[in-house]
Amino acid sequence: MIVFLFGVIIDATDYQSLVKEVKWTDIITALATIVTTIVVYVTYSKWLESKKREDAYQTSKNYISCLVNISELLGELMYPFDVCVPQEGSMVINREQSNSLLANSNEAIHKLITKAKELARIKSELGFWSVRLAPELERNHNKLLHAISNVVVVADVLQKQVVWFYNVEESHLNAISNEFNKLKDRVSVAEELLNSRYSRKYEGCFVYD
Repeated sequence: MIVFLFGVIIDATDYQSLVKEVKWTDIITALATIVTTIVVYVTYSKWLESKKREDAYQTSKNYISCLVNISELLGELMYPFDVCVPQEGSMVINREQSNSLLANSNEAIHKLITKAKELARIKSELGFWSVRLAPELERNHNKLLHAISNVVVVADVLQKQVVWFYNVEESHLNAISNEFNKLKDRVSVAEELLNSRYSRKYEGCFVYD
């Protein structure tokens, strides 16, 4: 069919015998097919590019959402300890109350571990969609994961100490207090890294290649 079209367009004498048998409807149909194919290809290419941008945007949104979740979990982790750890001027609670609160902190610890893994996974997915973290956030990413790991380690130790205090023997208050202060310092470091994103808008958090 392409030969027929070529013969018609350039009026090449070598193809006159072939062109005689060609109907204009065949030519129009062939042209329509070619045009349709081109339109479909262009439309698909644009759709694919749009889909890639959409998926890249969604993945970057997931990263920010994960940071928000981690920030909330740090609060959920600290509240039970704020109540359970004996402090001057704090209200006195019993064993049942402490165990209930510590169950919440234990759940927050495990959720925090899960979210840290999710953050690392989402960060690796960004590269697949040709997206990178802005330089400052790139530097803070590994620092944040390290800070979360430190929080989890100290929180786990403190949890065991507080459980012992309320369920076995009310002792070692100095050790509990020291561990609690250590936990607050670790959480403060993590929160500072999390809050660094607020110094820029969404567009300033990512680099699109």
